[in-house]
Order: sequence, then C-alpha cells, then structure tokens
Amino acid sequence: MRFPVVLAVLLLPLAACGDSSLSVPKTLEAAHVDVARVKPELTRYGADSRLGAVWGLAQGPADTGMLAVGDAFCRIASTDATAECFPSPVAMESVHAIINDSGHVAGVVVSGQFGKPSAARLSPTGELVWRYDGDVRNMGSIAIADLADGPAVIVSGSDSIAILDFATGKIKSRRTKGRALLGANWIGGSTREYLLGTSDSTFNLIGPSGSTLAALTLPTGSWIEPVMTPVVAANERPYLVSSAGTTISVYDSLLAPVRTFQAPALVAPLHVVAAAFLTNDPKGPFAAVYNAANNWHRSVLCVFGSDGSVAYAEVLEDDHHVLRPRPDPTGLTFLLGGRGVVWQYRFPIGL
Repeated sequence: MRFPVVLAVLLLPLAACGDSSLSVPKTLEAAHVDVARVKPELTRYGADSRLGAVWGLAQGPADTGMLAVGDAFCRIASTDATAECFPSPVAMESVHAIINDSGHVAGVVVSGQFGKPSAARLSPTGELVWRYDGDVRNMGSIAIADLADGPAVIVSGSDSIAILDFATGKIKSRRTKGRALLGANWIGGSTREYLLGTSDSTFNLIGPSGSTLAALTLPTGSWIEPVMTPVVAANERPYLVSSAGTTISVYDSLLAPVRTFQAPALVAPLHVVAAAFLTNDPKGPFAAVYNAANNWHRSVLCVFGSDGSVAYAEVLEDDHHVLRPRPDPTGLTFLLGGRGVVWQYRFPIGL
C-alpha cells in the first residue's frame, strides 16, 4: 500500500517555549510595516472565531474552498463565508494535512499535549480515527512516510522514535536514535521520504528501504527545526528552508543549496516557521514567516523580490504558523493563517 499522490503537505512545528519573562524587543513591541518597497493588497480571506490559531491550510478540489485547521476544522470559501466548521477533538500543536490525487483532504495527523505527549489521526471533518498517547518523552516532530512495510507515522521523542501504522495508529517498531520530520514526496515517484535528524544540525533524507538518499549539515547557528515549503501542484517538489539569525538558507528536494536571503535585523531573535517561493521557482519571489521561541506572540512576515532584496516586512501581532501560495495568473498571492482568521496577501507580478 502506498499513499495517494500528495499535492500538499503542511508541517507546522511548535516553537519551543522559552523564558516568558524576557521582554519583547522594542522593534517587535507593536505591529507595524517595517519595509514597504512594494505594498500588497491585503484582504481577509476567511475568519471564524472557532478556529483559534490556524495550524494548517489545505486547498479543496477546483477551488471549492480552503480547509483551515486549528481548534476547529473549517471550510472557508473565498467569499469570507464559513461553509462548515467542526470542532477538533484534541488540542493540537502541529499539523500534517494529506491531500490525495483528487484534491480532497484524505486525513490529518496532528500532535500535541492532550493528556500525554500524543499524536492523532483525524478525518477531514475532525473526527478521531486513532490516538496515540505517547510513551516517548518530550515528543517533538512527527513525519508521515512510506516505509518498506507500508505507510507510517513516525513520532520522535527525546529518548526514542515510535513508528506507528498509518491506518491504525498501532506501534510497528521503535528506534533509539535520531528524530524524524518533514515526510514528503521529496524525490518524485509514488512514495514519501522523510528527514532523519542525527544532531541539531545534520539531516539525512531516508527512502522507503531505509537507505540514505541525501545528507545535509545546516550552517552554524541554524534553528533546530528546518521547515518545508508547501506543495500546491502535483508536479512540484518541496524545498527545505532553515534560518540562522537574519540568514535564510534554501535547499532543493535532494538537499542541495539553491539560494540564501538576508532578512531585516529585527528578525534576529526569531526563526522561520513557514516559507514558500511564490511561483515555485527558486529564482523567483520568496516569502517567510518568523516566530519567537519565547512567549512573545509576535511574528514577522518577510517578502523577498526576485533579486533577493526585502520588498516587504511586517511585524504581526500574535503568532502566525502557516503560509500557503495560491494560484493567481495576474498576481503573486498567498494565504497567511493567524488567530481565527486567514489573510490573503497579493503582490504584483514582477516583484
């Protein structure tokens, strides 16, 4: 059994909570636009107070609406109307949304601190399929991948890795070293590979047979959780994005470096939690969202032009965890998930 063709995969890792007593830097105290070489058209794509913090966004078939996942599962039409909303049965801290080849959300795997460090698989309407109350300590990242014996959810903890059957949630095996993250169709074909972190800065791309397909060591000072760009079309491959202070490093699906960006100085204490090329072209415009490891509840949105310079930077009130490009023949458009709201930013072509 293999996963259906994946059109989009979203992983939104929770930033480790830091010392909340640390003061918010003055540059981040108030929401404001810091750089505006180009001004976007900003509209509210959809909102529902039941959503809470938006952890995941997935496009439905034929633009029938966006599934926003937070405290609830809400299908939001582009008219800002909520078509339907289902409460989530678990309190989540990260989300994987799996889209099959017809464009429908096939299932959502989440992790959080509901009872114990836990993982759960939910239906597209928020119904619980299975729940794994972790017996691994300090649960971290999770990855959905094809292994030699079938699809699996790989749950990482500080002392071990639990490999769960995707269909049932039952433990298939364990490992004692490394941390698994960012399962995706990295190399093309019909299977999903995943990254295995062997230290805070070194990662191997692991195939279904368990072999290492590529390896990467991140630059010194990089945040320990790199992120993956969302895949919005069947023929796209994801990019891996890491941040170290103001420097963003981007790697292709075989972990080869393709580009770097320099963000404004105000992002220095933050790290990237979501990023995307706005045209899926590594030579094109790029957007990234920074969050804090401390409980500052501030994010910074940075948009870079094709020349790599900062075209737009905005300090956002509250935490933002997900950014997703939208097809637009006349503009560069993406959605940004906030708290109870999904915003749409639209920049001119030629940025």
